[in-house]
Amino acid sequence: WMFLALATAAALVAAFGGRLFSKQSAMRTCTVRVKLDRATWEMQGLCDSGNLLCDPISGTPVIVADRQTWLSSLPDALRRTVESDGKQPVALSDGKRVRIVPMHTAQGSGMAVALLPDEILLTGQDGKTRAVHALIAPSGKPLGGDYRAVVPATLLQ
Repeated sequence: WMFLALATAAALVAAFGGRLFSKQSAMRTCTVRVKLDRATWEMQGLCDSGNLLCDPISGTPVIVADRQTWLSSLPDALRRTVESDGKQPVALSDGKRVRIVPMHTAQGSGMAVALLPDEILLTGQDGKTRAVHALIAPSGKPLGGDYRAVVPATLLQ
C-alpha cells in the first residue's frame, strides 16, 4: 500500500508540476522596445534565466541583441564604437552611454561594448509593459529562431 500511495502522490505532483512548468515556459517571451536618441526599434526577446550578464560595476543587467536588428539605428559615432568593440574613441557626450562588459559564453570569453539607452520597455505575454533599467549589447553571432534578443529573466519578474 505504501508503494501505491507514493506512486499516486508522484503522479499528482508530476501532473500539476507539468502544468506549472508549461505556464512558466509560455511566459518566457517578450517584446523589447528600445529608444536611444531619436532612434526607436522593436524586437522579439527570449527571457533566459541563464542570462546573468551584467555590468560589473553597477550591476545593471544586459540584454544581448542581434546586431543587425539595431546597430544601423544608432548614431554614427556610437555605431562605430560598438562595431570596433570599443577601440573607436567615444565622444565625451556619449561617454555616459558606453560600458565595457566582460562576457562568458559557450563560444568563449571576451569583452562586449554595451550601451545605456534612454528607455527600454518590455511587454510580456501577459500584455503588461514594464520600463526597465538595462544595458544592451550586440551578440557576437546571429541569434537563432524568431528571437532577436536574449533578456535576463530577472527583468520580467
